Amino acid sequence: MRSVMGKRNSLKSGNTFIGGTVPFGYDVKGKKLVPNKGEVEVVRKIFEMYRDGNSTVQIKMYLDTKTLFKPKRSKDGWNLGTIQKMLGSTLYKGIQKWEWKEMVNGKEKIVETILIDTPQVVPTKLWDDVQLKLNENYRYRNTGHTHQSLLNGLIFCKSCGVKLSTVSKGTNPLYSCRSVEYKWKNPSKWSLKHHNCTLKKSLRIEETDEMILEHISSIIRESKRVREEYKLKNLGPKFEKVQDLKRESDKRIRYINDKKRIKEGYEESIINLEVDVLTNKMDKVKGKKMIRKISDMVGEVSKEIKRLEKELWLFQNSNDWVDWLDQMYMEIEGVQDYSLEEKQKFLKEYLNRIDVEYKPEIQSHEFHFEFVYPIVQDDILKKGKTTNGKRDYEVVDGSKTSSYTLKLDNGYKRKISIDKERELQDLIIDLRLNKLLSLNEVIKELNNRGFRTVTNKIWNKSNLSLYIKRKGFEVGKF
Repeated sequence: MRSVMGKRNSLKSGNTFIGGTVPFGYDVKGKKLVPNKGEVEVVRKIFEMYRDGNSTVQIKMYLDTKTLFKPKRSKDGWNLGTIQKMLGSTLYKGIQKWEWKEMVNGKEKIVETILIDTPQVVPTKLWDDVQLKLNENYRYRNTGHTHQSLLNGLIFCKSCGVKLSTVSKGTNPLYSCRSVEYKWKNPSKWSLKHHNCTLKKSLRIEETDEMILEHISSIIRESKRVREEYKLKNLGPKFEKVQDLKRESDKRIRYINDKKRIKEGYEESIINLEVDVLTNKMDKVKGKKMIRKISDMVGEVSKEIKRLEKELWLFQNSNDWVDWLDQMYMEIEGVQDYSLEEKQKFLKEYLNRIDVEYKPEIQSHEFHFEFVYPIVQDDILKKGKTTNGKRDYEVVDGSKTSSYTLKLDNGYKRKISIDKERELQDLIIDLRLNKLLSLNEVIKELNNRGFRTVTNKIWNKSNLSLYIKRKGFEVGKF
């Protein structure tokens, strides 16, 4: 605390340097920063290059190969982090910002901010132009440059230990190790790691997500622990308390019929609103808001109907082991049709992380899965019967880890001809716009007619929605 107070008082008394590394572009004389003539020219060159459209990588290459200057704390030349920090520093336009922080209720809080005038070495207009450029590039990096993916945050490079980034490369978004990026930002720390990185070949997001989801689903589907928890959750508590199954079943049927009537009323209201908008009986903006509101209500009622139908099924099939097991399988199979957010939630219930490496000798990626629970190849140990005559058994833990080798076609070689794909596209548009089929109906029709995806997969909600989005088809909202 005494050290902090001393620095604070020193700054308030007019000093501009209170210890630490001297900022590039300055020297220190009597606790004050003074411009270093040679370094100031380099600082201005950095700002001018960035303003003129050069990237931080290009600036780094210029500094390392065209000047004799090095940053104050590096023996390995300039890194991208230092350059980025300099470009955003107010110090070079004559303002040094110092914040005094304290812990308040367990959280760090700024209790005082001091602004100190320092020797300006970059003209105000040049500094402002660079800030505009930085903001523009930041917005670009955060809109469209990354790709929504199923395994984002779960998948890591096995050798480097860092989360894989998602990058767009033409029409094929990829999972990629960030050691390449970090190598430029901090060479002393990351050059060797990048050299030893075992993930030199990136993975196509679409194909990886699809295959990994199927693999994880198969492990979960076969787990005895998951089966037992599903049975207890969906059967045990309800049927221990319910004496009259028929009465409860009849009650669910009434609830379901009531909800279906409500849903039909909502849907009819939407149709009437759409007609009113088309015939100018209602303002378009208001009409769209009303339609959106009622559509959300339809969605909520549909979820409630689905929940009630599941309960009804349980009451009607309480004594049938095969039926509930089939139901569990159906739910897991249905994961393929979940939204991206729902799929991510499903995976995170069972997975801690995925480590991946590339094996050049077999031209394949090897995935190492770490599960939350020991469900890999777990088993059931039969112990006979209890005093009540019921089966007595216990679930024997399996492993929390497993590996999976996946040979991926990252070149995305098409498995159908261009003419066949044109026929596919025409059919999708016809089924949707002319025959007014729903998404599920379009999927069923495509699969029945023998059409497959461009990578020869069966159509489902996820890959058809993604295909339509990528091709930019105007087929209305499903």
